Amino acid sequence: NLDIFHDILNRRRENLYFLLGEFKRFSPYLASIKKETYEEMGPHALPIIVQDQAKFTRNQLVNFMNSREIDTRNLFPSMPTQCPGFGFMGFKLGDFPQAEYIGENGLHVSVHQDLGIDECKYILQVLEEFIEKYT
Repeated sequence: NLDIFHDILNRRRENLYFLLGEFKRFSPYLASIKKETYEEMGPHALPIIVQDQAKFTRNQLVNFMNSREIDTRNLFPSMPTQCPGFGFMGFKLGDFPQAEYIGENGLHVSVHQDLGIDECKYILQVLEEFIEKYT
């Protein structure tokens, strides 16, 4: 229903922007996107990328979040090199190192419009617990 489109979009933006505003505290172990002042996003999720400095894996983070009832999804792999269906293009692993790194180390958490600030704070709390456990 187009009547509620802007309400849904605004709620998702509020959730994402709140999470991004707090996310820098997880550096240098986790990274995410940054919102530029000249842009507005139409988000569906908060992307999270496990950094090289981390002493944990994406799977460990995913399992921990799932154990705390936070659903996650892996970020998309590098299509030309990590998806077999694109093998005909002739690219090989290593041709897109940044995209491949994200494909191996990235996940995302929903910023669904039915979540509120309390749920977003819970996501941050769980991430903080996890970082403390592994650092």
